[in-house]
Amino acid sequence: MNNKPELSFWQIWNMCFGFLGIQFGFALQNANVSRIFQTLGADVDQIPVLWIAAPLTGLIVQPVIGYFSDRTWNRFGRRRPYFFTGAVWWWPRSCPTYSRTSALPILRRLAKYRTR
Repeated sequence: MNNKPELSFWQIWNMCFGFLGIQFGFALQNANVSRIFQTLGADVDQIPVLWIAAPLTGLIVQPVIGYFSDRTWNRFGRRRPYFFTGAVWWWPRSCPTYSRTSALPILRRLAKYRTR
């Protein structure tokens, strides 16, 4: 069995400080998710369903992926093939969403100039 390295106080401090930054990022993103949903065209009545969709999906998908990855063992490890496959599968589906949201401010400015 592999021995875990002993971490000093400052190593743990630095690790926790990094996690604090990640939590700030998550909090900022979550603070704006409802507005992002509305920008993407969701009605106010649909927002609660959209908020619950990700946790429910994780509740279903994560145990399935965990079950299969616990029985997978190759030169890339146990989890990496699943991360890579998920990234390759998801990337073409997410690009149009990101393109649309980044293009919205530009399209709004263009629409203002056309209406003048």
